[in-house]
Amino acid sequence: EIRAEHGDYILVNTNMGFGNNLKGDEFVIANYGKRFKNIERIVEFDKIKVESYLQLLADLSPKLDQTLVLRPHPEESLDVYKNEFAEISNIKIVRRGSAVPWLLAADEVIHPDCTTAIELAFLGKVPLSYMPAGFPEDIVTQIPLSISMRFEHIAKLSEYLLRTDKGYD
Repeated sequence: EIRAEHGDYILVNTNMGFGNNLKGDEFVIANYGKRFKNIERIVEFDKIKVESYLQLLADLSPKLDQTLVLRPHPEESLDVYKNEFAEISNIKIVRRGSAVPWLLAADEVIHPDCTTAIELAFLGKVPLSYMPAGFPEDIVTQIPLSISMRFEHIAKLSEYLLRTDKGYD
């Protein structure tokens, strides 16, 4: 059903629920501050990740023949994405159902440091991680990064996606 609706697509999962939260920064700091000692840094870095993913999708969109399906974390506000990509026909924003069918149907899956990478690996696929160069390793989720092909530059990820020989080297 997903392929019938979207055709060949690259799935982009995000996890910026601290810096792009539906309820705002004050809620995040009050609600999660006791559980995460660096919550202010996490919120600020999530904001950087949002901006880097806006740039990534805007860069990839004109280069690819495929649809880019952006699937934000359930706690994220969709407004920033809807406003940025309203006029771009090959970027679709979705938030419905389990991630697994979306992972199975995708040609490739890009994430920052999202736990859906673990699900993708269990499904026998190789996750692609994009994080901005020089990201703070002490406040990101390490396991998804360790099992992914990692990219810190949009040009390198774009080059990889445009390759016809997708050997995971």
